[in-house]
Amino acid sequence: MENFRIKVISYNIWDAPYWASKEREERIPKIAEYLKKTDADIICLQESFSIRHRRIIYETIGPDKYFSTCEFEKYRRLPFATLDKTGGLVIFSKFPIVSCKFLSFLRLLKFSPEIFSLSEFFAHKGVQDIMVQTPKGPLQVVNTHLYPKNRRMFFKKYRLRQLSVIFEKIVNKKKAPVILAGDLNEDNLTGKEDFFAALLQSGFDLSGVGSGLLLPSYRMENALIKKYRKQKKTLRLDYIFTKSINQFNLEAQKNSPVYLRPELSDHDPIVLFLIPSVK
Repeated sequence: MENFRIKVISYNIWDAPYWASKEREERIPKIAEYLKKTDADIICLQESFSIRHRRIIYETIGPDKYFSTCEFEKYRRLPFATLDKTGGLVIFSKFPIVSCKFLSFLRLLKFSPEIFSLSEFFAHKGVQDIMVQTPKGPLQVVNTHLYPKNRRMFFKKYRLRQLSVIFEKIVNKKKAPVILAGDLNEDNLTGKEDFFAALLQSGFDLSGVGSGLLLPSYRMENALIKKYRKQKKTLRLDYIFTKSINQFNLEAQKNSPVYLRPELSDHDPIVLFLIPSVK
C-alpha cells in the first residue's frame, strides 16, 4: 500500500465514421499498441465509435488485465453507419468496476435551436460514470466529451451547462475521490473565469501540470492535422482533473500531453501520474 500509485490516460482517438476521420484502419492497431505499452491503470477514450475497433484495442491491451465499461459491445444502427451506444466513450480499468452508467447529454439537457448540430445529435455524446474498487477504496472515474468548439457564444454556454450538469447530477452525489477526464473542447479551460469557477466550486483541480503551463493537445504541427485540416492555432482541449485524491494519500506528479511521433490521432493523449504524497 505504501507504493500505491495510479496512472491515467485520456485520449481522443479520432475514430469517427466515414468522412469525419482519416486513416482509421491504419491508426487504431497502432493506438492499441501504444496503450498496451503505457500499462496505464485507467484508460479513458473519446471518439471510440466503432465497436469493431474497440474490440481490437481491448484484445491488444488484454481482457485479462482490464475491465471494460458497460454497453461496451452494444451498438445502434443509423441510416449511414453503425455506431456505439455510449457516445464514443470507453473506459478500461485494471481496478474492478463495481458500478457503471452512461448518460447522454440528450437526456440530461435539451438542445436549443441555436446550438443544434446534426453531427452531435447522431454522435449521442454524454458522460460515462463508473466506480472502481482500488486497494485504497472506491474511486469514481468520469469520462466525457463536450459540445464542439465553435466561435458562437451559444456553443460555449452549452459546454458550460454540460460541465455544470456533470458536477451537479453525477459528481456531487458521491463522496469518493474523483478523476474527471475527457475532451472538453475549451481551450485553456482554467483561464476562463466561468469554467474555472465551476471547477473550483465542485472541488476539482488540475494538479501536476507544472508551473501552471497548459501545453496544447491539439497542435498545428500534428502531421494528421496538417494533412487533413486547416488549423490556425494550437489549443488545449483535453484534460484530466482530480477531486479529493488526497484521501488516498496521492498527489499528481505529472499531468500533461504526450507528443507521439508519428501522431496517431488529431488529439494528443493526456497522461496523469498519481504518486504517494510526500506531505
